[in-house]
Amino acid sequence: CEDYASEWCDGAGFVVGQEWAGGEDYNYPERACCACGKCRDTREWANQFGKACTDYEAEGLCRDGEVTPGQEWTVGPAFNFPEQHCCVCGGEGEGRGRSEGAGGASASIGPAEPIAVAGCTDSPGWRNPYGIGCHDYVSEGYCAGGRVLPGKEWATGQSYGHPERNCCACQTSRPPPLRMS
Repeated sequence: CEDYASEWCDGAGFVVGQEWAGGEDYNYPERACCACGKCRDTREWANQFGKACTDYEAEGLCRDGEVTPGQEWTVGPAFNFPEQHCCVCGGEGEGRGRSEGAGGASASIGPAEPIAVAGCTDSPGWRNPYGIGCHDYVSEGYCAGGRVLPGKEWATGQSYGHPERNCCACQTSRPPPLRMS
């Protein structure tokens, strides 16, 4: 890596015109050398269930810089954004220009404002016990079009504050909202 740092890489990636020195033919220095853009996971990051970036790789939740197909439910705000903190999930961790401190910064969760949908209004200010609001249920792919999406049913019911009763995207025809106390 020292040779790369002094000749082909500038600390954030390859020097312009020197990209040829990376890839399979050169044993992927961009994956091994910090000077060539190697990503470093956010130090001491873990989701609220104690899973660290190494767990996401070991358990096959992410691989090769991407979330493993079918495991998308393990990322996003409900899991403290491993896709931003873990290189194996495609995040930049502390490498490649991240400026947050050692623990990394939490990304902001979407607005809590009601979302009006054809004769339905989300329960104002509703969030589940994990801080996820109706907007997040849509943006994170849990609900759409007045229904809970297949495979996302686990994020509903009493343990999750009944988004199906509070968010129009999860259920357009619903009983009066339940309030978390």
